[in-house]
Amino acid sequence: MLFGVGAALDQVDRVHPQFVASAPPKDERIVAGLVDHDTSNGNWWSEGTNRGQHATLLYESYKPFAKNDTDYDGDVVRLDWRGFVPLGRSVLALRYTEARAHGRTEPFQVGGAVDPHLQLGIALNNRDISLRGYRGDEPGLLGANARVASFEWRTPIADIDRHWMVPAVGINRLSAVTFFDIGGAWDSGNRPDRYHRGIGAELLAETKLLYILPIQWRLGVARGLDAPKSTRGYVSIGRSF
Repeated sequence: MLFGVGAALDQVDRVHPQFVASAPPKDERIVAGLVDHDTSNGNWWSEGTNRGQHATLLYESYKPFAKNDTDYDGDVVRLDWRGFVPLGRSVLALRYTEARAHGRTEPFQVGGAVDPHLQLGIALNNRDISLRGYRGDEPGLLGANARVASFEWRTPIADIDRHWMVPAVGINRLSAVTFFDIGGAWDSGNRPDRYHRGIGAELLAETKLLYILPIQWRLGVARGLDAPKSTRGYVSIGRSF
């Protein structure tokens, strides 16, 4: 079990001749509290983490820094849960994200294939939640509250284990992923007006730099099943969650 506290500052100076009076510079300041519980683990022969669960509860508040001229004065609670079920060398990976806001807060944007909070670590003041198959700028996926669930089947396909001294780089394993995502965003009530679904597949490459730095590369294609329907390809660092 892990507990933490922190703060974040996000400032942007925006200068535009037509909108200087109506669009003041962005100035967002928050305090945060974190509870993290992780019982997940893996085996050297499995595709990454293959058992246990990992839950994170993050609370963020604009209130301590709220002023009359600030955009936000509310608070946000975000829950991320990840579960892993071993299936031989493969794994069934599950993910559920729920975000709720109270008061005036920066809205969540659902969509895209990258979620810094899940792939890079705890990211304060992050309002992007991945939902593969969508661009990540759709108005129908923008709201004060958000909910996303993911189901993935991950399996190794080849253990390459090739390394070079100059440059000091290597590749250990290639793996395949198939997935189904569903989610939505809303401003009032307890659920979105409608959910958006996406399906797709990914190729994972496990590389190493300077012999000790592992980096997971993700090449994927996703199809949005609900309007606006589209098929999108992407390249990213790190597993989806």
